[in-house]
Amino acid sequence: MSFLKELGLILGLCLLGEGIALLLPIPFPGSVVSMGLLFLLLALPTPVGEHHVSRMGNFLLQNMAFFFIPAGVGILEYAQLMKEQGLVLVVICFVTMIFTFGATALTIRGVSRLLSRKAVGREADAHVE
Repeated sequence: MSFLKELGLILGLCLLGEGIALLLPIPFPGSVVSMGLLFLLLALPTPVGEHHVSRMGNFLLQNMAFFFIPAGVGILEYAQLMKEQGLVLVVICFVTMIFTFGATALTIRGVSRLLSRKAVGREADAHVE
């Protein structure tokens, strides 16, 4: 698939996700809806496969730093607030980082256990046959 078609597919999903988010009765980020739509397209048997978005996805990942420029400029606009509340923000970031690391570690441990149980089950089935 050409680069522009991949871009069109991704942008189309983003627009569709934003539209769905506007229709929801609760406030919900359109980007999350878009990611869910992309996940469904890739996970379910649809004509859209990983190869339809891989080149553009890799390009976006390699240039991800550019997406943080607006956020950095936004922080500079609130320099005074950052001076006043900076310590509180650092503490919040540190605490949430610890929770995120913990949740990630527990998730990896759980998935590893599930995969090892599945592998043991397959080996047992292979020995029975």
